[in-house]
Amino acid sequence: MSYDLFEKMKELITQAQKETADTDRPLFTSYQNDFHEHDHDEINFDAQHGDNYIWIIKENGCGTRMLLAGSEYAQNSLKTFDDLSRIFHIKVDGPNSGEIKQIDKKRATELINNCVIPENRVPRRVSFVEQLNKLIYPGEDHSSISVSNTPKKGDKSALRIKLDAPSRMLSVEVVRTKIAPAGKYEVRSGKDHEIYRFNASLGALMEYRDKPKCVLLDSKFQSYAEVTEITDKAFQKAVKNLETKKQKEKEPGL
Repeated sequence: MSYDLFEKMKELITQAQKETADTDRPLFTSYQNDFHEHDHDEINFDAQHGDNYIWIIKENGCGTRMLLAGSEYAQNSLKTFDDLSRIFHIKVDGPNSGEIKQIDKKRATELINNCVIPENRVPRRVSFVEQLNKLIYPGEDHSSISVSNTPKKGDKSALRIKLDAPSRMLSVEVVRTKIAPAGKYEVRSGKDHEIYRFNASLGALMEYRDKPKCVLLDSKFQSYAEVTEITDKAFQKAVKNLETKKQKEKEPGL
């Protein structure tokens, strides 16, 4: 029987809380955003037909964990299966749709070790860092870019990628057209217009040899981004709008 998975997961958490409330190890007492944000987004925006997840209501009360069976991350997380955790197998037949049933640690281990993720599985979301790597190192299957200021939901950045063939250098001009406000105890970079330079890979030499490429990175989810190609004119407009905004901020108030 297929369920609205997130609603069913909420029911299971409520049940676990009631059944353990008067014990010395109650479940789901802290880190509840793990479920309401991470698990919610995973099951709604990442999960797809054929996926198998191991979902854990953690024994120590510290929230939940979702593991895609067959992934390296899941393999490395086997040690987090405490004896009193409640473990469930989610068999996905579509976004936020599928079957869910409680299993034991042995069965969870079998699923994680034996499930195979299809090579042609296309992620429904792509991380901000991965999108940058695809743009700066096209055609290369590795991660080389580090981002010190993790993008937040609501951030938008326009990029202009230009190749200087003689020096084999790639310049990436970044204009942050929208910066989501910092949360409590959070420090965010105020840099809004920077140029970064990279040694051009073979893929970049081929991709950008004819003309620059401009894109908009829209972070509709925390740490993720959608990429839309834009015109050079649109990028220059973003630069001009930022300069105008800065000028107005310098003007004395009335």
